[in-house]
Amino acid sequence: MQKPYLWINNEGYHYDLFYISNNECLASTWVVQEGDGYKVHVDSPLKNAMRSCGLEDSFKINLIPQTILPKEYSLLGGHNLNKGILYLGLNGFIKTIKLEKDFFNNDKNKIYTNGGSEIFK
Repeated sequence: MQKPYLWINNEGYHYDLFYISNNECLASTWVVQEGDGYKVHVDSPLKNAMRSCGLEDSFKINLIPQTILPKEYSLLGGHNLNKGILYLGLNGFIKTIKLEKDFFNNDKNKIYTNGGSEIFK
């Protein structure tokens, strides 16, 4: 019987879900330290980044604009910025949807960027 394996190349679905960049970890830590107690809106891969950086209770898994309140933070990572997509968990499955970048650019203020992640409020 063959053992299960997971190929993690430098692109693609599994790479986005499981690879945590240093920029994402730095941005996650910054927003929790500098934020004013609000939870940070992220998608499923960024939830993993925040957990791996010890920020377990600091996030909401949701980057859909209609659910983000004006004073809440949103963290966008490399897959969000470079590919324009979100990965959201629905009923045990990961769904890929288009990132509404116009919402973040027009209705939110960019308060942090490090070349690989951006934070909006």
